[in-house]
Amino acid sequence: MARRGQRPAVNVGLQRSVALSLIAGGLGFAALAILAAWLVTAVGRYTPRAVAPLLHEFLASAASGDVEEAHQLLSQNALRLTPLADLQAVFSDRERYGGFLGLRVQRVVQGLPLEGVPVESAQATAIARYASGDRRQIDALLELENDKWYIRRLTVGPPLIAEP
Repeated sequence: MARRGQRPAVNVGLQRSVALSLIAGGLGFAALAILAAWLVTAVGRYTPRAVAPLLHEFLASAASGDVEEAHQLLSQNALRLTPLADLQAVFSDRERYGGFLGLRVQRVVQGLPLEGVPVESAQATAIARYASGDRRQIDALLELENDKWYIRRLTVGPPLIAEP
């Protein structure tokens, strides 16, 4: 029995064990929450990370003049409307396609279902950088076929005016 003015004997080991358990549980919960947030935002179909490789590959093929490679990146719907010769004519505009260095996808928005088209679609907007120092806006309509994105339409805009 504790005397008056003295603290009662407490099992310090038990307190330490409980505190460590609570800390470990909190850290585990935080790690799971961060992992879940990363999976939801970074791995989905409608994210910049999901479509950037396709857009980069298409524009790099256009810059190098590899029309056949770029043609393979078109959706089935686009292939029906875009013969190889038409794509060759588009890529001859070296000002729009030559000197492509890279891009950054700014946003990807899930498209509304198109009547008569049984595939998912998305609208992507990116900024492309060129060796000349120009930056151009890229607007692309994409279609998901067999869990892989393809380009239905891609537009390279005029050079963007540098912000002061």
